[in-house]
Amino acid sequence: MIAPGMDTGQIMVVAATGLVTVTLVVLEWRRARKARLGWRLLATLVALASLLALALPLRIPATDTLQADKVLVLTEGFDADTVRALYQPHTPVYATDSVSWVRGRRWQAQWMPFPGNWPQPGRTVHVTGSGLESWQRGHIRYVFHPAPVRDGITHLHWNQQMPGGAALRVQGQFQSRRPLKVLLYGLNAPLDSATASPFTLTTRPKHRGGAVYRLITLQGKDTLSNDPLPVFVTAADTLNVLLLAAVPDAENRFLKDWLGSHGSKVAVRTVISRGKADQAFMNQDKKEAGNAGNFAPYDLVVADAAALQSLPMATLNGLRRQVEEGMGLLVKTDSGQGSTGFYNSGIVLQTLPPGESIRLPQAVPLKDEQAVYMKPGAAQQPLISDEKGRVFCAVTPYGRGNILHTTLHNTYTWQLASHPDDYDRLWAMLLHTIAREKPVSMEWRTGTAFPLQDAPVLLQAYSTEMPVDASFSFARNSDIPFLWACMQWPRRSGWQYGPQGQVWYVYGRGDWATLRARERTTATAALAGSGDTASIAQTPEGRPVPPLWPFLAFLLAAGFLWVERKL
Repeated sequence: MIAPGMDTGQIMVVAATGLVTVTLVVLEWRRARKARLGWRLLATLVALASLLALALPLRIPATDTLQADKVLVLTEGFDADTVRALYQPHTPVYATDSVSWVRGRRWQAQWMPFPGNWPQPGRTVHVTGSGLESWQRGHIRYVFHPAPVRDGITHLHWNQQMPGGAALRVQGQFQSRRPLKVLLYGLNAPLDSATASPFTLTTRPKHRGGAVYRLITLQGKDTLSNDPLPVFVTAADTLNVLLLAAVPDAENRFLKDWLGSHGSKVAVRTVISRGKADQAFMNQDKKEAGNAGNFAPYDLVVADAAALQSLPMATLNGLRRQVEEGMGLLVKTDSGQGSTGFYNSGIVLQTLPPGESIRLPQAVPLKDEQAVYMKPGAAQQPLISDEKGRVFCAVTPYGRGNILHTTLHNTYTWQLASHPDDYDRLWAMLLHTIAREKPVSMEWRTGTAFPLQDAPVLLQAYSTEMPVDASFSFARNSDIPFLWACMQWPRRSGWQYGPQGQVWYVYGRGDWATLRARERTTATAALAGSGDTASIAQTPEGRPVPPLWPFLAFLLAAGFLWVERKL
């Protein structure tokens, strides 16, 4: 069979050979001597075909049996019935991990985690199980046979690093054919639980540094999983806060004491009359705080609407410019505000029914005889609302900064009623949501959500200068000059130190098996059929004919014709 894709020269050779063949056959047929005519014709055809085979790339066609051959790749959690259905005698079987290798011994599986060694000529790669790791995908073309989905957690997120005083929130979803319970466990005690999906579990860490919580899934009396939740608590960010008030009130006094107890610098200015104010300071002196019209040193300003209305226009314009440049502004709104300044544009207030308390999620109800709530406009993002959807706190982007409006005016009653956790949680969230962002010299992250022991992990750093650390060898990205990357292969699980003292966590091979399997299944299925064409196992058109055989056939045919003429 002539290989397809011949050029013009090869086609001309075939046409010329055909004309010569017809001519020689006619001449042999017309010869007077008819003895051994059939043998002469056969030798003539063999000689011409041999010359053609030497001139053209002839191939032996691939058989259907060869095209149907497979290469099986076993990944974690593969289904044995699927492998039995795909397996044929002499089928190469590779395993990507030790567990799959042990389970695949009945099919003579070889431990081969590197995808470059899987493709073979004429064989299709079939991947079975939960799928390939990130570093194994995208190199070859394959057919994917996913394993059945197991009950357990399918989506999960938590704040792995947080400042002191912030709340740990674990949010996720699970899939189960039977009732399932999710339990947050830490410091030798159960902290929160949920039985409905999606779920949110919360607690407030009291420690500093790294700690490993546990997320346990229970189905009846059976424990489906018990996986680590690493959390690293840093020192609380200290803020430079300015409190503006029209009149002295308990809310500002409690907020000042709470900020000061957490190490923040606080300046309090209570307006006495237009252009005059009483000042008080905590964790700083008057000289450090600057003059009354300078807002540049502050990370955020907390003010009530009446205090803002009493500010001179020049001071108000200075405040607006600082908000545009990134400073935060928290405005305590009330039903008596009448100004239409930049700080309350688009806010519509409504009064709660008489006698109704403010019920916030996971907090003790607040009683306020003049409680109001907001109907935010399109530019506002609701931040805190009750179960009826009534908004009590909302954020409005303004330039590079944010303006936060709140109608909660008596949160100090939580402190008086011995509920400091509710107070801490609310104000930590409000202030850190809008505080001026502090510049950082370097940001970095891992290339995967679950770095594993004895597996490659990509570390990426974002910095204008090369990270200097003897334990890491960073290389600059050729397209993004401020992106640096290096590859690590951690040998142990647990907390690890990153560049410049940063910390990250390495999980054991058995941690988060269900969640990682689902992630691998989704990513492997998305890339099935794609890959690097340089390493795709192609189905060949056939094996080339060795030139020795046409040459020997030509010698035999030509020799026969020469000898036959001598007889």
